[in-house]
Amino acid sequence: MEAYRRWVWKNREFVHSLETFVN
Repeated sequence: MEAYRRWVWKNREFVHSLETFVN
């Protein structure tokens, strides 16, 4: 479960990075 939460956090950070890059 911990690994899943960590992955979600990393994925969320990655998505945020993409949004900033696109915008």
